[in-house]
Amino acid sequence: MKQSPTIDDEREWQDRLDPLLAPVTSLDGVGPKTAAALARRLRRDAVRCIDLVLLAPNGKIDTTSGDDLALATGRLVCLEVEILAHRPARTSRMPYVVVAKVGETELDLIFFRARPKWLAERYPLDTRCRIIGRIGIYRDRYRVAHPTLASETEAGPGSLVSYGTVEGIPRSRFNALIRQAVNRTPELPEWLDAGLLAKHGWPGWREAILTLHATNTAEAARRRLAFDEILAFQLELESSRRTIEQLPAMSLCDEQGLQRAFLSRLPFVPTNDQLRAIQEIEADLAKERPMGRLLQGDVGSGKTLVAACAMLTAAACGAQAALMAPTELLARQHHRTLSQWFEPLGVEVVLATGSETLGARRQFTQALASGNVKLAVGTHALFQDKLIFKNLALVVIDEQHRFGVEQRQRLILKARAGRAAHLLAMSATPIPRTLLLGLYGDMTVSSLRQKPPGRLPVKTRLIAADRQDEVMASCGRALANGERIYWICPLIETDEVSASQDAAIQRFATLALLFGERVGIAHGRQEASEREAQLRAFAAGDIQLLVATTVVEVGVDVSEATIIVIESAERFGMAQLHQLRGRVGRGVRPSFCLLLYNAPLSFSARQRLQALRQTEDGFAIAEKDMNLRGPGDILGLRQSGLPEFRMADLKKDADLLALSSVVAASAAKGRRENSARRPLDLLVLLHRALNAWAASANIIKV
Repeated sequence: MKQSPTIDDEREWQDRLDPLLAPVTSLDGVGPKTAAALARRLRRDAVRCIDLVLLAPNGKIDTTSGDDLALATGRLVCLEVEILAHRPARTSRMPYVVVAKVGETELDLIFFRARPKWLAERYPLDTRCRIIGRIGIYRDRYRVAHPTLASETEAGPGSLVSYGTVEGIPRSRFNALIRQAVNRTPELPEWLDAGLLAKHGWPGWREAILTLHATNTAEAARRRLAFDEILAFQLELESSRRTIEQLPAMSLCDEQGLQRAFLSRLPFVPTNDQLRAIQEIEADLAKERPMGRLLQGDVGSGKTLVAACAMLTAAACGAQAALMAPTELLARQHHRTLSQWFEPLGVEVVLATGSETLGARRQFTQALASGNVKLAVGTHALFQDKLIFKNLALVVIDEQHRFGVEQRQRLILKARAGRAAHLLAMSATPIPRTLLLGLYGDMTVSSLRQKPPGRLPVKTRLIAADRQDEVMASCGRALANGERIYWICPLIETDEVSASQDAAIQRFATLALLFGERVGIAHGRQEASEREAQLRAFAAGDIQLLVATTVVEVGVDVSEATIIVIESAERFGMAQLHQLRGRVGRGVRPSFCLLLYNAPLSFSARQRLQALRQTEDGFAIAEKDMNLRGPGDILGLRQSGLPEFRMADLKKDADLLALSSVVAASAAKGRRENSARRPLDLLVLLHRALNAWAASANIIKV
């Protein structure tokens, strides 16, 4: 690949990015309230202009339906209407209706809680205007709820796109904010080779942005921006890999036989897959170059046991090992498990979390700095600068996708000066074969397919939502027998889009009326301490029925739980449902997964649910889910280990993975030969600002 020109003026380099990296409050008319609404919509703590610039349209507004409303029903359309009459709301609960006409057909424009004077000025009688909205039918009359005037989009026929809605911001204003951000987009030095652009027919970066926001059918523009996303991810991995590979690692061999002593004490025999993974990791740890291994396994396949053996190997050499988990609940669970396993061997494990008391924090900080304690389990507290290890040689990261590249690197480099720690990353779900090379080509992979002996299969049932009362009655009988139950809801609170769905808070209220104080609730918008208190109460048996969102998807281990009820199961991906199903079947009692679905099911949804009922093989489920829904939806809420791509669809853009690997390797070689800044650095910085995987952990609240 031909080398890009260097950027000599560092100030110019930063100045060009300032309009994109500026907070959204720098846009005209955006105050704290609007910024907060955008942050909720985009699921970010703070929104920058680049977030709006790279927000792809999610649909095109049909401008060709003409006067035939029957053909337009259910679609987002742009229509020219004639205003016939105004019918003010008779009560606060009723809508204000503007009666309009399209051709010879009447159409009601519906507005709730709208100001009559404002509507009268906006839609004067006997005038014509163009509106944007979705056509529906109510009591045999066509209607559009809260339409937008097309004149406010500043776009002509055939070029109208839709970005969806934002609670608290009118559609027209949301569109205007996106236009304002897009208009700020500067000309940047081209970071892709001209030959590459010509070969694929891709436009320049700014042209691709402008084309994307003009029409959502601009496939070449989308592919260009999708490649940028994937390339930025590959460049981050390449940079991290280069930093680590330049350093030696400590050779670790278990000459004391700690691992052998540990395995001999287990009340069960590890599976062949576990034993093979342990041997593969042992071989890597014995080398003086840093291990980079991904341990992926099916639900309940015993990844923690394999990681425990690796940590014991480090301890046997007088070195230290740290296991980092994304939540305090999971960290405490790992600490409890490892302590029970290692105490008979005389190996101490400390817990390092941000919520520990000052005294406890001082104690584990001193223990790790002195080397008196060899093993640590913790959360983000582990990579804080104040926490120093005397001789860190192994880092184990559970749910590795929850941590950014930079965070993983910071912990790995806490090894002795001039060294890097070995890395064992664990994935909460199997990753389809077609994605492994592109996303984890820098790591060797160990896979656990077998389940430990004695684990009972979970019986999966599909139940129509209208039989919900029967399900509640069955839950009551199970509670009376001392069993514990998860009840999973897909939303936290209802909204216009899914008003028919019961949310977690409402479901909790219903079940609490039936079963009283035995019911608890856990969701992502609770304070972490409150949520984890509820989960601990469920694990201890103080709560028997836990209403939750997908915060319990991975890592929660309650062997007494025998039933999981999942509402609106058709809205989840297969792999995500499989992970949720894995919360039960961990004890000696028969367990059940009840999938409540809303009829009628689409063909794809029926395929997914039927396939899930027929198999418990997580690897087969991940492959099937990718074929049906695409990799971006594997475990829908980011439990797949995939980066948060906005433009790229790794199912139809799989070829870009291989291409980006080649370009990233070439760029890395050029960087080694010349350290001057290049336009590709602009790409990386832009996507660091945009994506959680490159900057900091961004644990999505669900």
